[in-house]
Amino acid sequence: MKGTKGSTKGFIGIVAVLAVLCLPATGSCFAPMSDAAQIAAAFMTNLAMHEVGHAAAGTMVGASGVNTSFFNTKNGSFFLGHTEYHNLKQEGRLPFLVGGPMMNSYTFDFALADYDRRPTTYNKALMFFSCTDFLYYSVYALYISKGNNHYDPLAIRQETGLSRETILGVALTQTILNGMRAFNMQDRVVPYFEVDRYWASFNLRVSF
Repeated sequence: MKGTKGSTKGFIGIVAVLAVLCLPATGSCFAPMSDAAQIAAAFMTNLAMHEVGHAAAGTMVGASGVNTSFFNTKNGSFFLGHTEYHNLKQEGRLPFLVGGPMMNSYTFDFALADYDRRPTTYNKALMFFSCTDFLYYSVYALYISKGNNHYDPLAIRQETGLSRETILGVALTQTILNGMRAFNMQDRVVPYFEVDRYWASFNLRVSF
């Protein structure tokens, strides 16, 4: 079931503005810092943007009591970042869950564009973290963890009924294609997530 395209455009506008405000500015600010500091800053930026994506999607689908925290334990499992809500309609759960990976897609896009202008260690590291985020999260959640449904890939599987292999395949496809974009600095095939109030999808945009 699909909602209106206006909701998607509104959400895209929110994440695009956030990415524009954060990435180019931080890229230039971190340039004088050591490589280790730039890599750490890139990791934290990607982590923060992932959770911002969940929070923005939660707000879009009408969740109440949205709260984001970092480096804590929930239900016996450790989370680098965790966004939760007090109340959300069932049909809004999937867009909420995909909000994080969707934001990481935007983070990669802007890091790639900024790296073309300013090839800093920060931008290179940010491309790496945002490119691989959904892949290593899926591997950990689906094959290594003890099945905590608070992890995004497991919760997405629960909501959609998709197999572990299908979700891993999506994550691997996104990582490979974005890796090729970073290597070639061309956008021939662009993977991206899209969400609306009632649905979420993984898509490929091909340029001829």
